[in-house]
Amino acid sequence: MLKYMSQVTKYCKQYNIQLSELVSLLINKEGVNTNFSANRVRFNLNNLGNLNLMFSVQNTSESIFSFIKNNLVINNIILGTISNLVEDSCEVFYTRKEGKVLCFNPNSRSSCHGCKFCYSPTSSDDDKIILTSEIYNSFINWIEKEKVENLSHLEQIAVVTGCFKNDKQIIDYLSKVRETATRLSFSGELLFFGMPLEESTFYHLEKIKPINLCFTIECFENRDILISNDKRAKIVDVKHKMNIAKSLGIKTNFSYIVGLDSINVIEENFKSLKNSINCFPIISVYQTDTNRIKYRNKDASSIDYYLKIRQIIEDIMEDTKFRPKTWNNYRSLWREYFKDETLQD
Repeated sequence: MLKYMSQVTKYCKQYNIQLSELVSLLINKEGVNTNFSANRVRFNLNNLGNLNLMFSVQNTSESIFSFIKNNLVINNIILGTISNLVEDSCEVFYTRKEGKVLCFNPNSRSSCHGCKFCYSPTSSDDDKIILTSEIYNSFINWIEKEKVENLSHLEQIAVVTGCFKNDKQIIDYLSKVRETATRLSFSGELLFFGMPLEESTFYHLEKIKPINLCFTIECFENRDILISNDKRAKIVDVKHKMNIAKSLGIKTNFSYIVGLDSINVIEENFKSLKNSINCFPIISVYQTDTNRIKYRNKDASSIDYYLKIRQIIEDIMEDTKFRPKTWNNYRSLWREYFKDETLQD
């Protein structure tokens, strides 16, 4: 664990990474130490790099980062100012990309008892389940709360839940979201964050394009231990389904958690999946707590592990046009830069 700022600057030189990028990665890995009464917190960080960054991280007394007044501090050195500190609860609606992307979480995540690495929320906000029949009123309530005319200003509506029981529920729910959002003047992209299993599902989803399917792969090793039964598809089978979706003109990528697998397995699988996607994967840094740290790869306690993986994925994806989205993931390996490129979106 890094404890001194001199070590941070040493790693910047060693891995040719900007200070803001390394600090952001460390925050995601280590969490923060606050007096806030929540297991996980969300906040904005300003004056670190060029962007106003949002983080959603573990709140732990073991972190090397602490808050003093409105400042993020390491070893008594101020790294930036924080704002909008709240508990990271499972809200039904929240926005990203300056309000242009609406995330819709219609299923109670605490009702999902499966994947071992997932954070289990304790907030009372996680008891909401939005049925198909309730989608329209839910959107209307959000529109009124936000004081907007309709949904025409949105570029994407992301349905972020893996808690559907079967593919028929996925098809029915996403179709209803598209129908409802269209009534409310939405013409943008629909994103589904989950794992369709049946090949026929993709032909149904093709009818509600533009749609982006983010396959929730999450890890490559120990899937029989870490992944719930209904999502435990073999990687070779997931790759086949991704190829089908891609062939139908569906935006296709996958989600992955860095910290669960060995480096050589990560490199092998990213190379294998590279030609089965048509946009950049959603990659998160594994955040542990007392109950989940046992699932972390033995090498993942070191920051070198994450920096090496960052370089490996950059090398694999360099010759593509796919790049991380600066707004898309609070727990990413990248925030502002990809190799020496400044991220534009």
